[in-house]
Amino acid sequence: MDHTTTVPADPHADERASLAALFLKAVGNWLYFFAIGWFLAAMHDFRLDHAITRLLRLTGANRDIRFQSLEEISAPIRENTKALWSRMASA
Repeated sequence: MDHTTTVPADPHADERASLAALFLKAVGNWLYFFAIGWFLAAMHDFRLDHAITRLLRLTGANRDIRFQSLEEISAPIRENTKALWSRMASA
């Protein structure tokens, strides 16, 4: 019988350390992807808002689109598109 072996003070320390590292990695990944998703959503909304505003300025409707319905926003675009097609057809 060998009496020289030692028992570690905390036999499950390695398991807890790996679980803590795994948890921190999972939280870090979640925060990373959340930040990327939030940034892309913010850029999408920003660009879409500016694109619609520019399109309305091209059609001559210089107004704020944030509190308008889709019908109100698209009406001047449709009217000018019809006028453009009729000019192209008559040319």
